[in-house]
Amino acid sequence: MQLIGLLLFALLWIFVVYIFNCILTKSFCKIDIKIAILYISTVAFIGLIGETFVGSIYNCLFGLPLWQYQALPIHNGHTSYYAPIIWGVYGFYLYLLHDHLVSKKGYSDNKLMVIFSVEAMVIEALVNISFLLIFGHYLYFYSPNDLWHFTSIQTFPFYFIAGFLITRTIKRFKQDPVFFSFMCIAISITILIL
Repeated sequence: MQLIGLLLFALLWIFVVYIFNCILTKSFCKIDIKIAILYISTVAFIGLIGETFVGSIYNCLFGLPLWQYQALPIHNGHTSYYAPIIWGVYGFYLYLLHDHLVSKKGYSDNKLMVIFSVEAMVIEALVNISFLLIFGHYLYFYSPNDLWHFTSIQTFPFYFIAGFLITRTIKRFKQDPVFFSFMCIAISITILIL
């Protein structure tokens, strides 16, 4: 039952992301499946590795976790079996947003990285708030209380770095989207199993 609820929650957010981007662009968003899957798998892969890395480093430096997953936690709560799905939804959002901002508005990679940093925190908080309202507990609980445990301003520098990595990685991975999508999926599954 919990898995079905989690999958329905992710589908709800895919719908919200799509509708938001349609409103933003004032038209239905056409989806290139290969490139969309590339964004989804790459963001899920980088998010999964980044959470484990950042969570471990933060814990070593400050003696407490920056966040702890409450839904299907693994690796001391730094990440979750559910994390690749949530990161994948964010990847879908970035796919739609980047397509619009780059092709229609001519945004540079640097602007996209700053946008990513701010949006990641806002979307993370919205996802966590909606998760709390639907399931009665946090998806992830942040130790700092600067943003009511839904996210934290302390994540901004990490999201800026993630924005840099994701923007640059996807640009390179677009040369062979099928290969790199499969690679990201395979490595993510390996991380989840270990």
